[in-house]
Amino acid sequence: MTLDALCESTEVTKGSFFHHFKNKDELGEAVLKQFWDEVQSRQEKSSYQSISDPLEKMLSYIESTIDFYTDPILRSGCLLAIYVLELKDTNPVIYKQTVENIRLWRNTINSMIEDIAKDYKPVNGFDSLAWAEFYISTLQGALIIAQSQNDVSVIRRTLTLYKIQLSSLFVAK
Repeated sequence: MTLDALCESTEVTKGSFFHHFKNKDELGEAVLKQFWDEVQSRQEKSSYQSISDPLEKMLSYIESTIDFYTDPILRSGCLLAIYVLELKDTNPVIYKQTVENIRLWRNTINSMIEDIAKDYKPVNGFDSLAWAEFYISTLQGALIIAQSQNDVSVIRRTLTLYKIQLSSLFVAK
């Protein structure tokens, strides 16, 4: 999107834009930082944080994700996915930070799944990192399908299936 188109679509003059940002890249960096800060803040305040059982905590985390992305304003997609797909060749600075945020997200999910394996016996061949990556890819795919089909129920169906599959991997010790 050109700067002219951006200013026109947001009804902001170029002068106002340049008063706040040096260029589009600086705007993109600010948007990514605000998005990531809001995600972190929302996660820290989520009710699942107080759940001590790691499996129940993860299932509640997934449920909070379902609730978050079924909001009509937010279900259009994940900024991280948009940035990582669009900016690799055109903006290496924002791309690098986006990749880092995805790595942090994946590691957080992986850690939550590893915590489950400490309290529950996982099935043979269990790979927590693969399940963390499977979660992220399931969510991102659900967002794409929900958007393309204008059907927000896709998000609940696919993440509920993920919850069922994840739960079936563990038995009480």
